[in-house]
Amino acid sequence: LNQIRSLDYFSFKSLYSLNRLNLSGNSPLEIQPDTFTRIPYLELLDLSATNLSQVDADLFLPLQKLRFLNLSSNQFDRLPA
Repeated sequence: LNQIRSLDYFSFKSLYSLNRLNLSGNSPLEIQPDTFTRIPYLELLDLSATNLSQVDADLFLPLQKLRFLNLSSNQFDRLPA
């Protein structure tokens, strides 16, 4: 609920070791395809209620340690494979 509207490659440039990120309620939120490449240790990501309707197929690939992902209360018709 911080009124964040857009995230990109530079959003987390100094947070390499970040392991929990709650972006819930930041609606509408636009996430660029390379946003999460600088935070490979992220384990928990909450994107609930961000009015997302689609995500890039490779968006979460850099997050090899991700254990929890909350995408509830969004506008998805389908998710990429």
